[in-house]
Amino acid sequence: MEEAELRLEEIRKSHYEFDRDIVKLAVNPQTNKVVAEKITRYFEDKLRARVSQLFTLYLLNTYMYVCAHTTYARLKRTLISNFIALQYVE
Repeated sequence: MEEAELRLEEIRKSHYEFDRDIVKLAVNPQTNKVVAEKITRYFEDKLRARVSQLFTLYLLNTYMYVCAHTTYARLKRTLISNFIALQYVE
């Protein structure tokens, strides 16, 4: 439920920013036509930001995978060394 509410809030924010930045400012006052360059620039910037966010999340995911793999290997080494130590005690 919270995820849906966050997504809805993000959509409302995007709608407000688009309305504020593009719809109101991109209209040529003489011809009352929308300037296409501003609209394409807006969507390219949004796409660039999304790609940057995905790349950051990819790097974070990779880092977490490496950390988990390293921790698992360390745990495995510790368990093996403890097992070997127990064999010598017996």
